[in-house]
Amino acid sequence: MLIALWLAGCLGTTSIATRNAPPEAVWLSPDPGDALAEGHRVELRVAVSDADGDADAAVPSWFVNDAPVCVAAEVVDGETACDAVVPSGVADVRVEVRDEGGAAAVLRQRFSVVPNAPPTIAWRLPGPDQASWGDVPVALEVAVDDVEDGAAGLVVAWTSDRLGPLGAAEARAEDGVARLSVPLDEGWHDITAVVTDSVGGASAVSSTVRVRAPNASPTCGWTGPAEGDAWEVGAPKRLDAYADDAEDQGPDLWGRWTSDRDGVLAEGALDAAGTLTGVVVPVTPGVHVVTWQVEDADGAVCLARRIFEVGTPPSLGALVPGEGAVVLAGASAPASVVVSDAEVDAGALVVRWTSNRDGLLGTATPGTDGVAAVILPGLSPGWHVLTATVTDPTGLASQRAVQVFANQPPSAPRFDEPPSQQVTTEVSLSPRVGDVGVDPEGAPVTLLWSWSLDGIEVATDISYVEASLTESGQRWLVRIIATDGFHQSAPVSMIIDVINHVPSLDDVNADPLLVRVGDAVVCSAALRDLDLDGWVEFDWYVGDTWVAEGPFYLVGSSGEAHGAPLRCEAKAVDDAGPTPPLVAGVEVVNSAPRVLGVTLSAGAPRAGDTLHCAFLGVDDADGDVVDVTLRWTDNGATSG
Repeated sequence: MLIALWLAGCLGTTSIATRNAPPEAVWLSPDPGDALAEGHRVELRVAVSDADGDADAAVPSWFVNDAPVCVAAEVVDGETACDAVVPSGVADVRVEVRDEGGAAAVLRQRFSVVPNAPPTIAWRLPGPDQASWGDVPVALEVAVDDVEDGAAGLVVAWTSDRLGPLGAAEARAEDGVARLSVPLDEGWHDITAVVTDSVGGASAVSSTVRVRAPNASPTCGWTGPAEGDAWEVGAPKRLDAYADDAEDQGPDLWGRWTSDRDGVLAEGALDAAGTLTGVVVPVTPGVHVVTWQVEDADGAVCLARRIFEVGTPPSLGALVPGEGAVVLAGASAPASVVVSDAEVDAGALVVRWTSNRDGLLGTATPGTDGVAAVILPGLSPGWHVLTATVTDPTGLASQRAVQVFANQPPSAPRFDEPPSQQVTTEVSLSPRVGDVGVDPEGAPVTLLWSWSLDGIEVATDISYVEASLTESGQRWLVRIIATDGFHQSAPVSMIIDVINHVPSLDDVNADPLLVRVGDAVVCSAALRDLDLDGWVEFDWYVGDTWVAEGPFYLVGSSGEAHGAPLRCEAKAVDDAGPTPPLVAGVEVVNSAPRVLGVTLSAGAPRAGDTLHCAFLGVDDADGDVVDVTLRWTDNGATSG
């Protein structure tokens, strides 16, 4: 333009004609290689310039498949744009830009078109087995999505075959779920949900929904443990409960036990019978309020509460009698155990003794030292499991058990002799046993022996006493008891009196049997005495007159002469006295007289001498009168 003016200045008023250049158009977006989505709006943009004019003054017109879409559009800051809907098939885009001088630029661009995908929809709620109630709005839910639009903003409309349109809702971007809560009449409803995308693509899903009468809450209760039951800290505890519901079956009910101190204890679906068992391990000591809660499929709840006390049970020490002990059947026996409790004094505890065969045996309250002692009644014969159970005031208990055998003693033995005997000192004390006794359980039986002398026990474990140990006058008591190694029978006794054995004489003899006055005679006898405490006494008699004692006698010492009736009497004697005597007679024969001496008148006679003979005197042991006759002999021939 400046050039033209300059030329005019130089040339004066001469005019020069100029030619208007058309504007230029350059494609910006979409990229020529892009595929456009059918039915969706797309922004078409072109850059506009004009070498000899104001580009923003140009007027663009847009056509898609020769159909005008943006007529007399504007150019702003050298760009023009058109918002167009993508047709199906192919998109031939043409833009015509005309400047103020009427010059025009035409720009074409062909795009491939991707057919539009309809949105997807899937039913969520109510589920096929989920009941709905006439007094509660029914929650309707579907999940939607769209390849081109995404889930956010998709609109879902619900209709009922009975009630018609129910309402519409947009899907949430965070989960792609569209929700609608509407009241429905009782009965069956065919519900259809239709989702439509931004270009009108639609999809539908249907479900049959049953709406029932208003929901009734379930009923529920405890089966165990009982109210006030005591629980042990850390020990598994079984819980049992039940529920019933008019609409839902057992598996549709959810049960839960909760403690106000330990929280949820156990939970789970009920079984077909409407029951639930749980095992819990309480951890917090003290009083617990435990709630049994049952919820049906539609959220209706039933509650049942019980109160329990959780603590530590008392403890027991070793039992007396101990494991394997043998006690006497039918006889009372002491029993004891030491108990303690971390929470209460021993005196607050109670100990019960029981037998698996005889039942309750006794109850005891421990002393301050914790010892609970009781006298058990006689147990029936056989094996028993004795159990001591200690219980604290809350009901917590501990047990300890032992096996004990109640033994029956053997039957009493029997002597095979009378209960009172007399024996002499030469006999050993050896009573005969006829029966050693029988053990009811078949155990071997042995005998226990005891010997007492005059009331003092002097020997045991021997079945006899040697005769050498006895003396006349002793009284022995022998006692036998049958034992099976554990218990003894009643004792059986025998009294044995040791009596004197009367001595005797086998014979009595005098030697010699023919004696003369002045002879010595010996009397002898054979003593028989088994207890060896006897002796022999000898007495000498002349006729009925006792003249001497002892075994020796000098005939005539008592003045007797020949023909005197001399005898020896021998008696066997002991401390108990003499026996009748045995007699040995002795014949006293005549003793010849004796000339005391003879004298001759001549000491040395000669033939023819007269001899005078005289005797000095005579002696006769028997005291008889003696006649003296003098007789001379000469060389053996009598001479006068």
